[in-house]
Amino acid sequence: MNIFTVEEGATVTASGRIVSQGWQGNGTVAMGANQAAIYIMEDNAHTFTGTVTSSDNFVVYSADDRVLGDRLLGPTGGTTILAGSGASSKTLTLAAGLTCGNVSIYNLALTVDAAAGDWTVGNIVIGLSTNVGILKLGSGKHSVGSISKGGTGTTNAIYFQSCSLSASGNITLAGLATDFGTASIQLATGKSIIGASATSIASAGAAVHGGAVQNLAATAANPVYRFGRTGTDSGNGAGVIEMPSPRSGACAAIAA
Repeated sequence: MNIFTVEEGATVTASGRIVSQGWQGNGTVAMGANQAAIYIMEDNAHTFTGTVTSSDNFVVYSADDRVLGDRLLGPTGGTTILAGSGASSKTLTLAAGLTCGNVSIYNLALTVDAAAGDWTVGNIVIGLSTNVGILKLGSGKHSVGSISKGGTGTTNAIYFQSCSLSASGNITLAGLATDFGTASIQLATGKSIIGASATSIASAGAAVHGGAVQNLAATAANPVYRFGRTGTDSGNGAGVIEMPSPRSGACAAIAA
């Protein structure tokens, strides 16, 4: 295998694109404006635990259904791209988590599975052009910027599962098939979940704290939304439901 190795404590300054089938070591790689392309051909082939700096893309391709048992460390600058490689859908499992700047997930229905790993990342974009991305957030604890769809693909999806997620930006779900599972989501002040469907947000035990839920898409003729304070919430803040003017009939808000 073509493994890129960085010696303990060493600093490597890239003078061009680095292409490999995995990184090893614990030094510093200064990519500058050069791209890194890592083709994961075997499970756990990428074990790098050092630091990456870059203003360009850091691309991890899953050549098949693959698992990374070590935490994936991308640059805080540039974008970490998680992509499928080949002519069929793939699943890339980041079992130990992800730390990087912005994230883009796409290519032939690539599924990225966070499993039990924790993510500390910037903005997440799912899909690019006609390429589709699917994100499963697993059971970990995640700190993210915003979440949104990219491109024109029609089968992009996000599954919140049982994760605990803190978002400093908006979670925009238009164009994303969504299942909130039993996730706990903490929104920063003034931020919103936008465009969720009634069925997904009313799933089995999902909880949303702070922020707002806007443009909730009704999937039944007479949907019922229940909002209330849970036992883990404190204070006496009021929830707000924002509804567009109905095209016909009446829209009523009931407070008890």
